[in-house]
Amino acid sequence: MTQPTIRPAGREEIQAIAAFLHDAWRRTYCGIVADSYLDSMSIDDRYQALLQRFDAGTSRFLVMHDGDILIGAAVFGTSFTKDYEQDGEITAIYLREDCIGKGHGHRLFVRIERELAQMGYTHFVLDVLTENVRACGFYQKQGYETVACHTIGLGGTDYPLTIMRKRNPLTIRQETPADYQGIYDLTKAAFAGTEHTDGDEQELPERLRNRPGYRPELSLVAEQGGQLVGHVLFTEIPIGVHRALLLGPVSVLPEFQGQGIGGALIEAGHRVAATLGFTACVLVGHENYYPRFGYELIQGHGITFPCDAPAECMMVKFLSEAGRAVKGAAIFPPEHMPPTVREMRVTDIPQMEDFLYYAIFQPPGTEPLPREVIFQPDIHIYIDKFDPTATPGDCGVVAEIGGKPVGMAWVRIIPGFGHIDDSTPELAISVLPEHRGLGLGTKLMERLFVLLREREYTRTSLAVQTKNPACKFYRRLGYQVVKEKEEEFLMVKEL
Repeated sequence: MTQPTIRPAGREEIQAIAAFLHDAWRRTYCGIVADSYLDSMSIDDRYQALLQRFDAGTSRFLVMHDGDILIGAAVFGTSFTKDYEQDGEITAIYLREDCIGKGHGHRLFVRIERELAQMGYTHFVLDVLTENVRACGFYQKQGYETVACHTIGLGGTDYPLTIMRKRNPLTIRQETPADYQGIYDLTKAAFAGTEHTDGDEQELPERLRNRPGYRPELSLVAEQGGQLVGHVLFTEIPIGVHRALLLGPVSVLPEFQGQGIGGALIEAGHRVAATLGFTACVLVGHENYYPRFGYELIQGHGITFPCDAPAECMMVKFLSEAGRAVKGAAIFPPEHMPPTVREMRVTDIPQMEDFLYYAIFQPPGTEPLPREVIFQPDIHIYIDKFDPTATPGDCGVVAEIGGKPVGMAWVRIIPGFGHIDDSTPELAISVLPEHRGLGLGTKLMERLFVLLREREYTRTSLAVQTKNPACKFYRRLGYQVVKEKEEEFLMVKEL
């Protein structure tokens, strides 16, 4: 049997929702509220009240359908309950009578709470006539507790009213230094095994903290039961002459995904951003996910991105009407710039000296080697007379960001430190220090392996110092140690 569907309702559906709630209220409170009051209720009055809430943005609406039949409706959003105005309010939730007791109410309730959580509310509140015992029992099963008892006047008669409240188990707050390791771990877990992972996304938050655009108020964590379960980071960037924000990354632990936590973090970040005076936020992301939070394509808004992403993935959200004045070229931090990896050209050769220097392992805390070290014969051999168009075995790839080379990987058949035989090209790889930890090394190597296979090489070798952390990187790419010297590994990858 197909489960009934739940979806947000549009303005054109408010009339039908008003009629549905009118009938449900009369049915539910028959015998509890005086017939004279029930008879005096007007569908049009309810419609006008709901329409006002819809247009003001103070309430959201959900409808539940079984096929084409409306079987449930809910209204929720800004609280108008005295003393609980800071909470998210569940104003109305009703099902058709023959659909009660089948789990549909619980599903609708879960969806409401998920959306209220995305709106950033820490507590949810509702009120119910005390004599509606069935509804009170249902709310208790959903975790709500009575916090106050009042009376409400309906048609000149006072009726007991119960105020019930529930704490959102999810807490969203600004990160602290004590969270850094937890954010690292959850980001790593969130991206592990995903289709486009580079394996080092967990490095991104720390790198962005060291950028001028880092705003600690806009690095938020989601906590549940004392455990960090999600994280979002917004970075300040210029768009033309305007201040704006760039969203990303958004990370949620795998076992907590699909519960609205990512959305709750995004919505909370939007609210903080607005209080800080930001009017626009951009991102490169999934075209089916981010529009639900108000993001729209940048096309037609006079905004350009510094990367060659699919048009449907480049989006902007205006946090206020003033944001629509934000126009110009967005400047992203390097961490958010998708690199282009291409085959090396002859015009790249003059820059190989720089990349050769940065390919040399220099342990942290040691005095930097003089640049002249690259001219030692046993080191200079890796670039001396390198020519991918004329020398057999010479080939490589370049990673560019914004048209600037930031990484290189190349091979040569030379008597170098990693020499195996005269048919196995030896690898050298280098990424500029300010661009490390972005997955560029993986992208370079994967493209180079393709190039080597196209040229019918069956394996490639390299030499790496045993204390170099890159040993783990090479192993992850399939290199195996074939010979161990005192301070050096000789490694080979079968292609």
